Amino acid sequence: MTEDEPYYWSLDIPGLTSGQVPSVASAVEDKGLDLQVLPVDPAVFLTLHLDQHTVEALVAGLAGAQSGPILDGIREVFVDWLAWLDTSPVEPKE
Repeated sequence: MTEDEPYYWSLDIPGLTSGQVPSVASAVEDKGLDLQVLPVDPAVFLTLHLDQHTVEALVAGLAGAQSGPILDGIREVFVDWLAWLDTSPVEPKE
């Protein structure tokens, strides 16, 4: 990520197994595209692909939630993403 491109694309590979990750990572990194592969273990991290409307609904739902570090952190991530989306050169696809 660079300052002139403060966002990045990610790539999902359905059906990829943990055993295949090193091979896929090496193949990508060997292409000379100046990319770093960051494997995300689904046993450790929940990754969701949420559209704008879903994130807005979650922010609205969290608005009435009791304050606390975890919920405040989640809310901040969602609000920051929505703010970025408003100024982003990326066109949301509906």
